[in-house]
Amino acid sequence: VQCLPGFNMWFYTILLLLLVVVVAAVDQRKALSAPRRVTAKVISPHSVEVNWRDPDIRSRGGAKGTRLYIVRYKNSGKSVNSTDVFETVRSRSRRVKLFRMLPNTTYDISVKAVKKGKFSPWSKTIHVTTTGHEDKIYMVRNLTAIPVATDAILLSWLPPEQANKVVAYTIITQPTNGNGRQRKDVANNEMLEYKVGNLRPHILYSFRVQTMQKLSPHPLSQAVL
Repeated sequence: VQCLPGFNMWFYTILLLLLVVVVAAVDQRKALSAPRRVTAKVISPHSVEVNWRDPDIRSRGGAKGTRLYIVRYKNSGKSVNSTDVFETVRSRSRRVKLFRMLPNTTYDISVKAVKKGKFSPWSKTIHVTTTGHEDKIYMVRNLTAIPVATDAILLSWLPPEQANKVVAYTIITQPTNGNGRQRKDVANNEMLEYKVGNLRPHILYSFRVQTMQKLSPHPLSQAVL
């Protein structure tokens, strides 16, 4: 019995459609799920720890290192239409610490997974507000400013109570009249005084010292004039 040409055409069309459905189902199974249970814990006025769960990984220690996570965060007060609004951090684990955040500021945070060129949807956005005060145990103490020339000021200070992790100090100089740029100088962690030169005579300046640490807050001292 000879098959009709039209029958062959319909047969191969149905076979192709079934193949497309099977491939789509396989791709759907391989799609990455959005991370869930995203939480954030405030560590200091300048840092937050973010944790999340991956629904594609059954155990907490499973599939370690096989996928990458991207954590994005932004100041809630900034419009999503602004350029360069989001900061991003990448992590192989399901935990990451965010640094250099502003005190007393609310942030929007979300997470996505990446594996072999595939991206999951973003997780639900959570909101976290940093604390509004500096941690005094990490701040330099007794900052003083003494004029030593018409264009120079000698700053001196005592180290913070927790000084074992201090790697450097940043000296921030700012004219109080608002007509000059902020200036930053760096002193090593063994220095407890610093001469700020090339200042404009008869201009009032504000000075602050910031402790620079590897994995801790970077609090600013109180300003001196």
